[in-house]
Amino acid sequence: MKVVYNKIIIKQKGVVSIFLVVVILAVILVIALGFANISSQQISISKQLEVSAKAYQAADSGLEYALSKYRAYKEKVPPPAAGDTYEFPNNICDINGNCSLGAGCPTVGEGQYCLRLEDNSGGAVTSWDAVSLVKSFGKAGNTRRAVGVKITP
Repeated sequence: MKVVYNKIIIKQKGVVSIFLVVVILAVILVIALGFANISSQQISISKQLEVSAKAYQAADSGLEYALSKYRAYKEKVPPPAAGDTYEFPNNICDINGNCSLGAGCPTVGEGQYCLRLEDNSGGAVTSWDAVSLVKSFGKAGNTRRAVGVKITP
């Protein structure tokens, strides 16, 4: 009987070892899946930040463009390049930044912008003389960003 008993004990020791290995592998798998999930989320956030930065860059470029045209108009300096004028921009947005961002809107890098020029009461203007606020709306992918500057005479 001892021999049978020893064989049973030996078999049970093998089962316990296999069970421990399976538990340890399961724990390692859960940890690895956790790290994979965190990495996936970080990649997604990173991509969103990249698109957001492109939209902001487009909005900032639009603002700088409008301000350069405004300065040129106010100072009556010659246009900086052949064919460039200090015309009033034609890619104007409504008060919510809605415009045809797409066909006809200037492209900057991978984004586009449109402008909103307002007077002191917040109404849209059509000449440089009445401008007191310049807003620029940038778009890249499905992300929009806006920047603005108040102009004081």
